[in-house]
Amino acid sequence: MRPISILARTAILAASAAFATSALAADQPMTRAEERAYRAELEKERERLEQVLSRVTDRSEFASAIVAEGYRLAAVNADEPDYLEFEIVKDRASHEVRIEFDPSTRRVRDLDVDKNIWLADTTRRMLEDPSYVAAAPLAPSPGGGASDRPRIEAWANEKERLEKLLEGLEVGAIAAELERAGYQITSTNEQERDYIEYEVVRGDNSYEVQVEVDADTRRAEDVDVTSNLWRARSTREVQRDRR
Repeated sequence: MRPISILARTAILAASAAFATSALAADQPMTRAEERAYRAELEKERERLEQVLSRVTDRSEFASAIVAEGYRLAAVNADEPDYLEFEIVKDRASHEVRIEFDPSTRRVRDLDVDKNIWLADTTRRMLEDPSYVAAAPLAPSPGGGASDRPRIEAWANEKERLEKLLEGLEVGAIAAELERAGYQITSTNEQERDYIEYEVVRGDNSYEVQVEVDADTRRAEDVDVTSNLWRARSTREVQRDRR
């Protein structure tokens, strides 16, 4: 097979991103291939934005540098002498920007642009309505608000636990096992002979459960529990009701 050209690959990823935007607007799930391409494109964009922001030296210029890249500031999760954290939105995607400063020199010690798993209310509203503008100036919420930083270790541990719990289960037992584990299945995005995909919610957490099914044994042969990238309407409604 002839290797795909860079231009063709770029076109595919751009089409996937465009489809993701239209899927969000139409409330339709992406296919596996489209979602994987879109996730890869988001990761590339986070790496690119990190490189751009790494050239910023003045703390006061980070917000304007983010806006200059076409993003909207959706939330300020932390604004401390040695730490600054934003949630940002562009094209129906959201990222979390974390900046650590040296306490002595006030220079940037570490900068990370990562996926945004827990969304602030303003971020959620901007994603659902691109014309939404916060009524009040953005400011940190007491207790860290929607920051991913204090939650991410527990999230990763739960991801691993769920994957081990579902691995090897017979297909018909997966839904009941998720419910016994305390999860509500809020959407079934795909249900094919060799693949099942659920969105599940427990408390503030929402996961996408992707299950590769052995066609002969009808058991889960590969389970990936990941962040819920786009959230079906039913998932958003359940989370909204629980807030």
